[in-house]
Amino acid sequence: MQSLSRHKHIEVIMKFASTEYDEDGGRSMDHGRILFEELISTYPKKTDIWYAYVNKEIKSGHRHKACSLFERRITLKTNIRNIKTIFKKYLNFEVNYGSEEFQELVKRKAKEYIQNNSI
Repeated sequence: MQSLSRHKHIEVIMKFASTEYDEDGGRSMDHGRILFEELISTYPKKTDIWYAYVNKEIKSGHRHKACSLFERRITLKTNIRNIKTIFKKYLNFEVNYGSEEFQELVKRKAKEYIQNNSI
């Protein structure tokens, strides 16, 4: 890490955290989660980190954790273009893994977000 430039650290840590999910056993997955949590706490507006984290949770069968990550992400302030993309991904997640009730909930939250944060 010391030989890399600062902007490459995020990429390397994300790849390492992703490989931890691919290892057998829960301990590696927990370490991957810790690494992702550190990244999103340090860089909360970097959506690529959030998406990588969510995708790993989905692939590992922890859809409730993925949903929780989406919920955490939509509470953060961001520009309108990014939040639309986030809500689209959240809705797509609910279409694939949730119910119509949760799909409607996501749509309602998106409308509320736009109403509360528009100029």
